Amino acid sequence: MSQLSEFAFCGYVWDLNSIISALAATGTLAAAFYAARSASQNRKASEAKIMLHFLNRYGSQEMNEKLKLLRKWKENHPETTKYWNDRKRNNIEDSTLWFFINNAVTRITTEGIDSKSLDEARRFVYRYFTDAFELYEGELISKRTYKQIIETWGLELFFEVVELLNFAMTDKYDETQFNKIRLSLNE
Repeated sequence: MSQLSEFAFCGYVWDLNSIISALAATGTLAAAFYAARSASQNRKASEAKIMLHFLNRYGSQEMNEKLKLLRKWKENHPETTKYWNDRKRNNIEDSTLWFFINNAVTRITTEGIDSKSLDEARRFVYRYFTDAFELYEGELISKRTYKQIIETWGLELFFEVVELLNFAMTDKYDETQFNKIRLSLNE
C-alpha cells in the first residue's frame, strides 16, 4: 500500500482519489442546494416587488376614482347589469333577452356619465386585472401571489361592469379573456 494514495480507516482501505471524488460530489450537492435556495429567495423577492407594484396601483387615488365611477354606473343601471349577468350565468345567446341586452346596453351605456371618463375607468380597471392574469399565465408569479393581487372588491366590478362595458363600448370584446380569468380563480 502506497502511503500517499491509500490509507486505512475503520477497517477499510481508502483511495485518495475516491475521497477527493466524494468530497467534490458533496460540495456539488451543497452548491446545488444553496443555488436552489437562492433562486427561490430571488423569486420571492421578485414576486414581492410585483405585488407591491400592484398594491400601490390598486391603492392609488386614480384607481379609487375609477372604481367609484364604475360603481356609480352600476348603481345607475341595475337592470342592465342584471340582464347582462343573467346572460352570463345562463349562457343565453339566441333569445329575446339577448337581443334586448345587445341593443339596450349599447344605447344606455353612457347615460348620465361622461363617456370618455367611463371609457378611461373601464380601460384602467381592465388593464389592472388582465396585467395580473398575464403575469400568472406566463408563470412569472405564483398562484398565491396572483390571488393576493386579484382578489379585491374591484374584481366584482371587473366581471359585472367592465366586461359589460367592454362589450358595449369597443369592437374588441374578447369573452375568452374574461372566461380565462374566471377559470384561473377556481384553479
